[in-house]
Amino acid sequence: MRIAALGFALFIVGMAVFAYTLVPLISGAALDSQTKVPGTVTAEIAAAGRYYVWDNHWTTFDGERLKYAADRPQNAMVVVRDVNGVELEFVPDASQNWSIGNNEKTSIGYVDVPTATTLQLNIADTGRDRIVTVSNRTMKQELWSRLGGFAVAVALGAVGIPICVVGLLVRHRSSNAAVGPTD
Repeated sequence: MRIAALGFALFIVGMAVFAYTLVPLISGAALDSQTKVPGTVTAEIAAAGRYYVWDNHWTTFDGERLKYAADRPQNAMVVVRDVNGVELEFVPDASQNWSIGNNEKTSIGYVDVPTATTLQLNIADTGRDRIVTVSNRTMKQELWSRLGGFAVAVALGAVGIPICVVGLLVRHRSSNAAVGPTD
């Protein structure tokens, strides 16, 4: 019975991994902290790298589903400063976009951050209220991470089900052997 329980547990863990990796993405939950602009956005940067400012034009914000046109404001002003007040170069770039589940977003631009820091982004002249996030994840990176979770879930399920079946067969055979042959 222990073998069957192990197989069942592996299957359950696989389903939990699947739910953990895909359900939040499909449900429309934001992957990063969101802020309404125009205004100031504070972003904690854990490591050096390229960080995109995303216009989340289809998302859930403060419990409300929002969807607006993905047009990029031509006159938007974005000023980025690090924790010491040093201005970092913001590069306008709308070339990145993605849509997964109930999430759609388009990049407004990016900033290359040389070290871990806290960024202050002042975003103005957006034409209307917009919901933005700051993230170093691109569509390709996020998709691969979610597909990786899906692959782990499938692998655990593929291993768990046969182990469960083998455990049940072993139990069935041992219970038949204990009863003994009938004449």
